[in-house]
Amino acid sequence: MHSAFCELIYSPDKEIVYRDQMRFDYLTFSRRVSQPANALENLGVRQGDTVMVMDWDSHRYPECFFGVPMMGGFTCLPVRTPAAMI
Repeated sequence: MHSAFCELIYSPDKEIVYRDQMRFDYLTFSRRVSQPANALENLGVRQGDTVMVMDWDSHRYPECFFGVPMMGGFTCLPVRTPAAMI
């Protein structure tokens, strides 16, 4: 189990600070992670599809990093992924 989910179980009120720009607890992070997964599902993305996240370094990347695989086996690729791997 990833440490983010352990924190959700054992310390849901523990604070996450992202680059001194955003602050939220693990419970809120869990809700935020569900948002991209739900939005992609509503757009027709299905299990086994590949989703590329084009985000340099914001709070949205970890939300997608955890949210996309929640849908069942997606590959979440960062913008710096070499073309040969896509």
